Amino acid sequence: MTTTVFLIDSGILIRHLRRDSRASLLLDHLSERGDVTASAISVFEVYRGSRTDMETAAARDLFTEVASKDIDAGIAEIGSEIARAHPGIFSTDRATADALIAGTAYTQHAILVTLNTRRFSRLRIPGLDLLLINQQAADWIPAPI
Repeated sequence: MTTTVFLIDSGILIRHLRRDSRASLLLDHLSERGDVTASAISVFEVYRGSRTDMETAAARDLFTEVASKDIDAGIAEIGSEIARAHPGIFSTDRATADALIAGTAYTQHAILVTLNTRRFSRLRIPGLDLLLINQQAADWIPAPI
């Protein structure tokens, strides 16, 4: 039996750490259905966004529960191919991190779970599964997976 792997984008992780119950409930929901992971890029973004030592410590605790997926040369190559193939979506410096996160999800055969609907709703890549979460919604739990 194949285990479902979810690659969680940084926005959800940051909201969880800032006690947004929608993010926490989503993470609980997904962890009951598979493995919850994060790209090393998202780990960096979470630590970079930590505003206090307490937030940094909470992030450290979180990443004992959420496995980190390292970026390697294969992921860098796939991420660059994604960026080149979709210049309208990945044309900014900020989008580089998103292309690497998408490359990580693709190479890990993971479902990329993100709040970044503006960027990722336009992305169509065979073999890349997306779970787009509307951050304005009262409930982030998706329909059955």
